[in-house]
Amino acid sequence: MPIRIVRSNKSSCLKLRVDSMDQCVKITAPIHSTLRDIYAFAVNHNDWIKKRLSELPLPIFFRNGTGVNIFGETRKIRSCPDARRGVWDDGEFINVSGMPENIGKRVENFLKEQAKQNISEKARFFAAQIDKKISRISIKDTKSRWGSCSVKNNLNFSWRIIFAPIEVYEYVIAHEVAHLKEHNHSAKFWKQVEAFTPHYKESDKWLRDNGKKLYRYRA
Repeated sequence: MPIRIVRSNKSSCLKLRVDSMDQCVKITAPIHSTLRDIYAFAVNHNDWIKKRLSELPLPIFFRNGTGVNIFGETRKIRSCPDARRGVWDDGEFINVSGMPENIGKRVENFLKEQAKQNISEKARFFAAQIDKKISRISIKDTKSRWGSCSVKNNLNFSWRIIFAPIEVYEYVIAHEVAHLKEHNHSAKFWKQVEAFTPHYKESDKWLRDNGKKLYRYRA
């Protein structure tokens, strides 16, 4: 596996983690660390690295014939090289026109647009129930969190939540919208989350246990 080295003047020691999105080993190193030191550090943690890598789900690439679960439904990617319609979802297939070698990136861009549209609609639906206004909704490819809410009522979401079961997808959106009312994780906050999604405890556990699987989809 490739090792990605990140130099940091804030780091006082070598730190190691396995990146589930990029499928690589990342080592954060102080500025003064030599490559010899970094390599030795990796070798000394060889067993730990192997264990973590073995736990990563195998990647699923967007290719002709690949099955993709989105918004709780299954679609199969179908190459349509002679079509002139871009990318479209007919309820059974995600059809992709153009050269087959471009399928991966075109499907990813299409799904990101679908995520932006659907997540925005669901977030505004929840917000209307508590009479709150959302300033802005951004869709990103974050690694550390599935969503966030700023003090200015800006909501951010990882587009990858569309691959989760529908109840988990709704829970992530409900969680952030609830922060429009309660900027904390108090009992009142969780009561509001439960009002949106009664299954929130099961969904939260699913994310903790299976969240890494959402990173396996890639162009």
